[in-house]
Amino acid sequence: MILGFFFLGIVNGGFQVIPLFMMKYRLAHEAMFAVNGMLSGGAVLLGSVLAPGLSKRMPLYSMFVIGFLIGGIVIALEAFSPSIGVFLALDALFFLTVPMVNVPFGAWLPQLVAPERMGRVDALIAIVDSIDRGDVGSHRKPAPARSS
Repeated sequence: MILGFFFLGIVNGGFQVIPLFMMKYRLAHEAMFAVNGMLSGGAVLLGSVLAPGLSKRMPLYSMFVIGFLIGGIVIALEAFSPSIGVFLALDALFFLTVPMVNVPFGAWLPQLVAPERMGRVDALIAIVDSIDRGDVGSHRKPAPARSS
């Protein structure tokens, strides 16, 4: 389960960074980053509101698989998006699927871990999450120095 959180952290973090590079180098000016941030943040927020209700209507494993499947298809489609509008729409759709993967994963945790061990497991997850964030962030190139 802890390795699953590690993998999920890398996937989530990577897919949050990759589209930004695509926007910067292929589609648009950096000014669109703010628009993308608002759309993706709103999509995650909306997905986070909808996912718990969805988890009551379908098995968690189905929600998990469907979320990964739709997310993967949308990311693949993003690679071929012809315009910034299509890209932003697909990116928002991808971020709508992120809670469909995260909610079932978090819901399985209390089912698998004894209540008296939950604090220890949460601490391990926090460590894994910190490692993930450091790993995803460490692959960025440093900004070039400005000459005065």
